[in-house]
Amino acid sequence: MSLAVSLTEVDRILQDSGAAPGGLAEAVTRLTGPLRDRNRERAELVLAWDDAFAALDATTRGRDELAQWREWLDMTGLVRRLAPRT
Repeated sequence: MSLAVSLTEVDRILQDSGAAPGGLAEAVTRLTGPLRDRNRERAELVLAWDDAFAALDATTRGRDELAQWREWLDMTGLVRRLAPRT
């Protein structure tokens, strides 16, 4: 047995009843907290790490003896594991 629910209808009922004038999105936010855009968060984290390593990458570029060490940092994830989490 399965149950199908129209999210559009739930949205309308929440708006019309006044329980959540902003509809389903407002109701979910009230119940669970703000919705997170995880794709955006991941993209921002990638950019932040790129910025953090930019000076090191510029220094090691073209220097084979340092390039291998730089690759090792990425492969092991050492710096990322040691970084504080926010």
